Amino acid sequence: MRKKIVAVSMVLAMMLATACGKEDNKETTTGGVVSEEAQIVGQFCGVDLTYDPAEYLTLPDYSQIEVTEYEPTDEEVQEQLQKKVSSWTHNEEVEKDTVEEGDICLIDYVGSIDGVEFEGGAGTDYMLGIGSNAFIPGFESSLIGAKNKETTTINVTFPEEYSNNPDMAGKEAQFVVTIKGIYEEVSYELNDASVAENTDYSTVDEYTAVVKQEIKDNYIANSAWQTLYEKCEFQEAPSAAVQTYKKDLISQFEQTLAMYGMTMESYLESYGYTQEELEAEMEATAKNYVEQDILLLSIAMDNNIDISDEAMTTWANENYASLGYGSAEVLLTYMDSTNLKLYIISEEVLDIMGERAVEVPAEETTSEETTSSETN
Repeated sequence: MRKKIVAVSMVLAMMLATACGKEDNKETTTGGVVSEEAQIVGQFCGVDLTYDPAEYLTLPDYSQIEVTEYEPTDEEVQEQLQKKVSSWTHNEEVEKDTVEEGDICLIDYVGSIDGVEFEGGAGTDYMLGIGSNAFIPGFESSLIGAKNKETTTINVTFPEEYSNNPDMAGKEAQFVVTIKGIYEEVSYELNDASVAENTDYSTVDEYTAVVKQEIKDNYIANSAWQTLYEKCEFQEAPSAAVQTYKKDLISQFEQTLAMYGMTMESYLESYGYTQEELEAEMEATAKNYVEQDILLLSIAMDNNIDISDEAMTTWANENYASLGYGSAEVLLTYMDSTNLKLYIISEEVLDIMGERAVEVPAEETTSEETTSSETN
Protein backbone atom coordinates (compact mmCIF):
# COMPACT_ATOMS: atom_id res chain seq x y z
CA MET A 1 0.00 0.00 0.00
CA ARG A 2 1.28 3.49 -0.81
CA LYS A 3 0.75 5.85 2.10
CA LYS A 4 1.17 9.60 2.10
CA ILE A 5 1.53 12.19 4.79
CA VAL A 6 -1.71 14.14 4.77
CA ALA A 7 -1.72 17.86 3.96
CA VAL A 8 2.02 18.45 3.89
CA SER A 9 2.24 20.17 0.52
CA MET A 10 0.27 20.81 -2.66
CA VAL A 11 3.41 21.57 -4.64
CA LEU A 12 4.18 18.00 -5.64
CA ALA A 13 0.61 17.41 -6.75
CA MET A 14 0.89 20.50 -8.92
CA MET A 15 4.11 19.26 -10.47
CA LEU A 16 2.63 15.86 -11.20
CA ALA A 17 -0.43 17.39 -12.82
CA THR A 18 1.54 19.76 -15.06
CA ALA A 19 4.17 17.25 -16.11
CA CYS A 20 2.81 13.95 -17.40
CA GLY A 21 -0.30 12.99 -15.53
CA LYS A 22 -1.25 12.01 -12.01
CA GLU A 23 -2.73 9.10 -10.13
CA ASP A 24 -6.14 9.34 -8.52
CA ASN A 25 -6.52 9.17 -4.74
CA LYS A 26 -2.98 10.29 -4.07
CA GLU A 27 -2.41 12.31 -0.94
CA THR A 28 0.06 15.14 -1.30
CA THR A 29 3.50 15.24 0.18
CA THR A 30 6.53 17.46 0.51
CA GLY A 31 8.17 19.47 -2.24
CA GLY A 32 9.67 22.80 -3.26
CA VAL A 33 11.97 23.36 -0.27
CA VAL A 34 14.99 24.57 -2.22
CA SER A 35 15.05 28.19 -3.30
CA GLU A 36 17.00 29.06 -6.44
CA GLU A 37 18.23 32.20 -4.70
CA ALA A 38 19.26 30.52 -1.43
CA GLN A 39 22.56 28.86 -0.74
CA ILE A 40 22.55 25.09 -0.28
CA VAL A 41 23.63 24.32 3.28
CA GLY A 42 24.11 20.59 2.82
CA GLN A 43 22.66 17.27 1.82
CA PHE A 44 20.36 15.51 4.26
CA CYS A 45 18.91 12.06 3.48
CA GLY A 46 20.18 12.60 -0.06
CA VAL A 47 18.26 15.89 -0.38
CA ASP A 48 19.94 19.26 -0.99
CA LEU A 49 18.61 21.79 1.51
CA THR A 50 19.03 25.45 2.36
CA TYR A 51 18.93 24.61 6.08
CA ASP A 52 19.95 21.91 8.56
CA PRO A 53 16.79 20.33 10.03
CA ALA A 54 18.59 19.62 13.32
CA GLU A 55 18.92 23.37 13.94
CA TYR A 56 15.15 23.80 13.97
CA LEU A 57 13.86 20.77 15.87
CA THR A 58 14.89 18.39 18.61
CA LEU A 59 12.84 15.27 18.04
CA PRO A 60 10.55 14.35 20.93
CA ASP A 61 10.28 10.70 21.95
CA TYR A 62 8.27 8.84 19.33
CA SER A 63 8.97 5.25 20.32
CA GLN A 64 5.27 4.83 21.06
CA ILE A 65 2.63 7.20 19.76
CA GLU A 66 -0.85 6.82 21.18
CA VAL A 67 -3.67 7.16 18.69
CA THR A 68 -7.37 6.57 19.08
CA GLU A 69 -8.67 3.23 17.86
CA TYR A 70 -10.25 3.38 14.46
CA GLU A 71 -12.37 1.03 12.40
CA PRO A 72 -13.49 2.04 8.90
CA THR A 73 -17.22 2.11 8.31
CA ASP A 74 -18.84 0.09 5.56
CA GLU A 75 -19.57 3.37 3.76
CA GLU A 76 -15.90 4.37 3.85
CA VAL A 77 -14.83 1.00 2.54
CA GLN A 78 -17.35 1.05 -0.30
CA GLU A 79 -16.36 4.60 -1.23
CA GLN A 80 -12.70 3.64 -1.40
CA LEU A 81 -13.53 0.51 -3.40
CA GLN A 82 -15.41 2.58 -5.95
CA LYS A 83 -12.50 5.02 -6.21
CA LYS A 84 -10.16 2.14 -6.92
CA VAL A 85 -12.51 0.61 -9.45
CA SER A 86 -12.82 3.96 -11.21
CA SER A 87 -9.06 3.90 -11.77
CA TRP A 88 -9.24 0.44 -13.37
CA THR A 89 -9.80 1.83 -16.80
CA HIS A 90 -8.29 0.42 -19.93
CA ASN A 91 -7.96 1.91 -23.36
CA GLU A 92 -9.65 0.43 -26.40
CA GLU A 93 -8.71 1.55 -29.91
CA VAL A 94 -11.42 3.21 -31.94
CA GLU A 95 -11.76 3.81 -35.66
CA LYS A 96 -11.28 7.55 -36.17
CA ASP A 97 -9.63 9.56 -38.90
CA THR A 98 -8.59 12.63 -36.93
CA VAL A 99 -7.78 13.60 -33.35
CA GLU A 100 -10.41 15.43 -31.31
CA GLU A 101 -10.48 17.02 -27.86
CA GLY A 102 -10.87 14.28 -25.25
CA ASP A 103 -9.31 11.54 -27.36
CA ILE A 104 -6.50 9.37 -26.05
CA CYS A 105 -3.68 9.05 -28.55
CA LEU A 106 -0.83 6.57 -28.68
CA ILE A 107 2.09 8.67 -29.85
CA ASP A 108 5.79 8.71 -30.55
CA TYR A 109 7.35 12.15 -30.34
CA VAL A 110 10.74 13.79 -30.80
CA GLY A 111 11.39 17.38 -29.76
CA SER A 112 14.09 19.70 -31.02
CA ILE A 113 15.20 23.29 -30.61
CA ASP A 114 16.92 24.95 -33.54
CA GLY A 115 17.13 21.54 -35.18
CA VAL A 116 18.87 19.89 -32.21
CA GLU A 117 17.05 17.22 -30.21
CA PHE A 118 17.03 17.93 -26.48
CA GLU A 119 17.25 15.58 -23.52
CA GLY A 120 13.89 14.40 -22.26
CA GLY A 121 12.12 15.61 -25.39
CA ALA A 122 11.42 12.21 -26.93
CA GLY A 123 9.02 9.40 -26.07
CA THR A 124 7.73 6.17 -27.56
CA ASP A 125 4.28 4.58 -27.17
CA TYR A 126 3.06 7.35 -24.87
CA MET A 127 -0.67 7.41 -24.14
CA LEU A 128 -1.64 11.08 -24.20
CA GLY A 129 -5.08 12.37 -23.27
CA ILE A 130 -5.90 15.38 -25.42
CA GLY A 131 -6.96 18.05 -22.96
CA SER A 132 -5.21 16.48 -19.98
CA ASN A 133 -2.60 19.27 -19.82
CA ALA A 134 0.02 16.58 -19.35
CA PHE A 135 2.46 18.34 -21.67
CA ILE A 136 3.41 21.98 -22.06
CA PRO A 137 0.73 24.42 -23.24
CA GLY A 138 0.06 24.18 -26.95
CA PHE A 139 1.31 20.62 -27.41
CA GLU A 140 -2.02 18.83 -27.09
CA SER A 141 -4.17 21.49 -28.75
CA SER A 142 -1.82 21.43 -31.76
CA LEU A 143 -2.63 17.74 -32.27
CA ILE A 144 -6.37 18.36 -32.65
CA GLY A 145 -7.20 17.67 -36.27
CA ALA A 146 -4.06 15.60 -36.84
CA LYS A 147 -4.53 12.50 -38.98
CA ASN A 148 -4.62 9.10 -37.35
CA LYS A 149 -1.75 6.76 -38.31
CA GLU A 150 0.24 9.69 -39.70
CA THR A 151 3.13 11.91 -38.62
CA THR A 152 2.72 15.62 -38.03
CA THR A 153 5.03 18.43 -36.96
CA ILE A 154 3.93 20.97 -34.37
CA ASN A 155 5.54 24.13 -33.03
CA VAL A 156 5.24 25.07 -29.35
CA THR A 157 6.86 27.50 -26.95
CA PHE A 158 7.96 26.53 -23.46
CA PRO A 159 6.50 28.70 -20.67
CA GLU A 160 8.50 31.76 -19.65
CA GLU A 161 8.68 30.30 -16.15
CA TYR A 162 9.42 26.59 -16.51
CA SER A 163 10.65 25.19 -13.22
CA ASN A 164 10.95 21.64 -14.57
CA ASN A 165 13.86 22.75 -16.75
CA PRO A 166 14.71 26.47 -16.49
CA ASP A 167 17.12 26.21 -19.46
CA MET A 168 14.12 25.56 -21.72
CA ALA A 169 12.03 28.47 -20.42
CA GLY A 170 10.64 30.66 -23.19
CA LYS A 171 12.27 28.70 -26.01
CA GLU A 172 10.50 27.72 -29.20
CA ALA A 173 10.53 23.99 -29.93
CA GLN A 174 9.42 21.72 -32.71
CA PHE A 175 7.95 18.27 -32.13
CA VAL A 176 7.58 15.53 -34.71
CA VAL A 177 4.64 13.47 -33.51
CA THR A 178 3.37 10.18 -34.90
CA ILE A 179 -0.26 9.32 -34.10
CA LYS A 180 -0.13 5.52 -33.81
CA GLY A 181 -3.75 5.09 -32.75
CA ILE A 182 -6.76 6.79 -31.17
CA TYR A 183 -8.33 5.22 -28.10
CA GLU A 184 -11.16 5.69 -25.65
CA GLU A 185 -11.15 4.94 -21.95
CA VAL A 186 -13.33 2.02 -20.86
CA SER A 187 -14.31 1.45 -17.24
CA TYR A 188 -14.74 -1.75 -15.23
CA GLU A 189 -17.49 -2.87 -12.88
CA LEU A 190 -16.61 -4.30 -9.48
CA ASN A 191 -16.80 -8.09 -9.68
CA ASP A 192 -14.55 -11.08 -9.17
CA ALA A 193 -13.31 -10.93 -12.76
CA SER A 194 -12.27 -7.26 -12.59
CA VAL A 195 -10.62 -7.77 -9.20
CA ALA A 196 -8.61 -10.70 -10.57
CA GLU A 197 -7.58 -8.70 -13.65
CA ASN A 198 -6.55 -5.52 -11.85
CA THR A 199 -5.22 -6.68 -8.46
CA ASP A 200 -3.32 -9.52 -6.85
CA TYR A 201 -6.57 -10.86 -5.38
CA SER A 202 -9.23 -13.19 -6.72
CA THR A 203 -12.59 -12.13 -5.28
CA VAL A 204 -14.46 -9.02 -4.27
CA ASP A 205 -14.67 -10.22 -0.67
CA GLU A 206 -10.95 -10.82 -0.46
CA TYR A 207 -10.15 -7.44 -1.96
CA THR A 208 -12.68 -5.64 0.23
CA ALA A 209 -10.93 -6.95 3.35
CA VAL A 210 -7.59 -5.72 2.01
CA VAL A 211 -8.97 -2.25 1.22
CA LYS A 212 -10.51 -2.01 4.68
CA GLN A 213 -7.14 -2.76 6.28
CA GLU A 214 -5.42 -0.24 4.01
CA ILE A 215 -7.83 2.49 5.10
CA LYS A 216 -7.21 1.68 8.75
CA ASP A 217 -3.42 1.50 8.36
CA ASN A 218 -3.30 4.81 6.56
CA TYR A 219 -5.54 6.50 9.12
CA ILE A 220 -3.48 5.20 12.05
CA ALA A 221 -0.16 6.19 10.45
CA ASN A 222 -1.39 9.69 9.65
CA SER A 223 -2.89 10.08 13.12
CA ALA A 224 0.46 9.13 14.64
CA TRP A 225 2.17 11.67 12.36
CA GLN A 226 -0.25 14.44 13.38
CA THR A 227 0.08 13.58 17.07
CA LEU A 228 3.86 13.72 16.86
CA TYR A 229 3.80 16.96 14.87
CA GLU A 230 1.66 18.65 17.52
CA LYS A 231 4.18 17.68 20.20
CA CYS A 232 7.10 19.29 18.38
CA GLU A 233 8.56 22.62 19.42
CA PHE A 234 10.10 24.21 16.35
CA GLN A 235 12.53 27.08 16.12
CA GLU A 236 11.54 29.87 13.74
CA ALA A 237 11.22 28.26 10.30
CA PRO A 238 14.00 29.04 7.79
CA SER A 239 12.94 32.05 5.76
CA ALA A 240 14.29 30.90 2.37
CA ALA A 241 12.32 27.66 2.49
CA VAL A 242 9.15 29.43 3.64
CA GLN A 243 9.37 31.97 0.83
CA THR A 244 9.91 29.22 -1.76
CA TYR A 245 6.78 27.42 -0.58
CA LYS A 246 4.85 30.69 -0.53
CA LYS A 247 5.88 31.48 -4.09
CA ASP A 248 4.87 28.00 -5.25
CA LEU A 249 1.51 28.19 -3.45
CA ILE A 250 0.66 31.56 -4.96
CA SER A 251 1.69 30.34 -8.41
CA GLN A 252 -0.46 27.23 -8.06
CA PHE A 253 -3.41 29.30 -6.83
CA GLU A 254 -3.12 31.61 -9.83
CA GLN A 255 -3.08 28.61 -12.17
CA THR A 256 -6.19 27.20 -10.47
CA LEU A 257 -7.99 30.54 -10.81
CA ALA A 258 -7.05 30.68 -14.48
CA MET A 259 -8.74 27.33 -15.03
CA TYR A 260 -11.97 28.99 -13.89
CA GLY A 261 -11.41 32.10 -15.96
CA MET A 262 -10.43 34.28 -13.00
CA THR A 263 -7.44 36.45 -12.24
CA MET A 264 -5.97 37.10 -8.84
CA GLU A 265 -7.38 40.61 -8.95
CA SER A 266 -10.93 39.44 -9.74
CA TYR A 267 -10.75 36.80 -7.01
CA LEU A 268 -9.62 39.27 -4.37
CA GLU A 269 -12.37 41.69 -5.36
CA SER A 270 -15.08 39.00 -5.38
CA TYR A 271 -14.20 37.59 -1.98
CA GLY A 272 -13.23 40.79 -0.21
CA TYR A 273 -9.59 39.86 0.31
CA THR A 274 -6.61 42.14 0.06
CA GLN A 275 -3.36 41.00 -1.51
CA GLU A 276 -1.69 41.39 1.89
CA GLU A 277 -4.27 39.16 3.61
CA LEU A 278 -3.93 36.47 0.98
CA GLU A 279 -0.14 36.52 1.15
CA ALA A 280 -0.25 36.34 4.95
CA GLU A 281 -2.41 33.21 4.74
CA MET A 282 -0.10 31.70 2.15
CA GLU A 283 2.93 32.45 4.29
CA ALA A 284 1.33 30.83 7.34
CA THR A 285 0.57 27.74 5.28
CA ALA A 286 4.10 27.73 3.87
CA LYS A 287 5.55 27.89 7.38
CA ASN A 288 3.45 24.89 8.37
CA TYR A 289 4.71 22.96 5.35
CA VAL A 290 8.34 23.76 6.15
CA GLU A 291 7.88 22.61 9.75
CA GLN A 292 6.50 19.33 8.47
CA ASP A 293 9.45 19.01 6.09
CA ILE A 294 11.77 19.50 9.05
CA LEU A 295 9.99 16.80 11.05
CA LEU A 296 9.93 14.47 8.06
CA LEU A 297 13.67 14.80 7.50
CA SER A 298 14.45 14.61 11.22
CA ILE A 299 12.70 11.24 11.46
CA ALA A 300 14.38 10.08 8.26
CA MET A 301 17.83 10.97 9.60
CA ASP A 302 17.03 9.35 12.94
CA ASN A 303 16.26 6.14 11.05
CA ASN A 304 19.22 6.37 8.65
CA ILE A 305 17.02 6.85 5.59
CA ASP A 306 19.12 8.14 2.72
CA ILE A 307 17.80 8.32 -0.84
CA SER A 308 20.69 8.16 -3.29
CA ASP A 309 20.34 9.06 -6.95
CA GLU A 310 20.56 5.34 -7.74
CA ALA A 311 17.78 4.53 -5.26
CA MET A 312 15.65 7.29 -6.74
CA THR A 313 16.11 5.85 -10.23
CA THR A 314 15.24 2.35 -9.01
CA TRP A 315 12.12 3.68 -7.31
CA ALA A 316 11.11 5.57 -10.45
CA ASN A 317 11.46 2.41 -12.54
CA GLU A 318 9.17 0.54 -10.16
CA ASN A 319 6.56 3.26 -9.64
CA TYR A 320 6.35 5.53 -12.70
CA ALA A 321 3.17 3.91 -14.02
CA SER A 322 1.29 4.28 -10.72
CA LEU A 323 2.05 8.01 -10.82
CA GLY A 324 0.65 8.38 -14.32
CA TYR A 325 3.96 8.71 -16.19
CA GLY A 326 4.73 6.93 -19.42
CA SER A 327 8.20 5.87 -18.34
CA ALA A 328 10.73 6.26 -15.55
CA GLU A 329 12.77 8.47 -17.86
CA VAL A 330 9.89 10.91 -18.28
CA LEU A 331 9.26 10.93 -14.53
CA LEU A 332 12.89 11.69 -13.77
CA THR A 333 13.01 14.35 -16.47
CA TYR A 334 9.94 16.28 -15.40
CA MET A 335 10.11 15.94 -11.61
CA ASP A 336 12.71 17.81 -9.60
CA SER A 337 14.97 15.34 -7.76
CA THR A 338 14.44 17.12 -4.43
CA ASN A 339 10.68 16.71 -4.67
CA LEU A 340 10.93 13.11 -5.79
CA LYS A 341 13.32 12.15 -2.99
CA LEU A 342 11.08 13.79 -0.41
CA TYR A 343 8.15 11.94 -1.90
CA ILE A 344 9.97 8.63 -1.43
CA ILE A 345 11.09 9.57 2.10
CA SER A 346 7.51 10.38 3.08
CA GLU A 347 6.45 6.83 2.23
CA GLU A 348 9.13 5.36 4.48
CA VAL A 349 8.36 7.78 7.30
CA LEU A 350 4.65 6.89 7.18
CA ASP A 351 5.59 3.24 7.53
CA ILE A 352 7.59 4.15 10.65
CA MET A 353 4.65 6.12 12.04
CA GLY A 354 2.41 3.11 11.58
CA GLU A 355 4.90 0.87 13.34
CA ARG A 356 5.23 3.26 16.30
CA ALA A 357 1.47 3.83 16.66
CA VAL A 358 -0.29 2.32 19.67
CA GLU A 359 -4.07 2.19 19.44
CA VAL A 360 -6.01 3.03 22.58
CA PRO A 361 -9.76 3.37 23.17
CA ALA A 362 -11.06 6.92 22.86
CA GLU A 363 -11.70 7.23 26.60
CA GLU A 364 -8.07 6.34 27.34
CA THR A 365 -6.48 9.16 25.37
CA THR A 366 -4.84 11.83 27.50
CA SER A 367 -6.61 15.13 28.10
CA GLU A 368 -3.87 16.88 26.11
CA GLU A 369 -4.46 14.63 23.10
CA THR A 370 -8.22 14.99 23.43
CA THR A 371 -7.99 18.78 23.53
CA SER A 372 -5.65 18.74 20.53
CA SER A 373 -7.94 16.57 18.43
CA GLU A 374 -10.99 18.66 19.34
CA THR A 375 -9.35 21.85 18.13
CA ASN A 376 -8.45 20.41 14.70
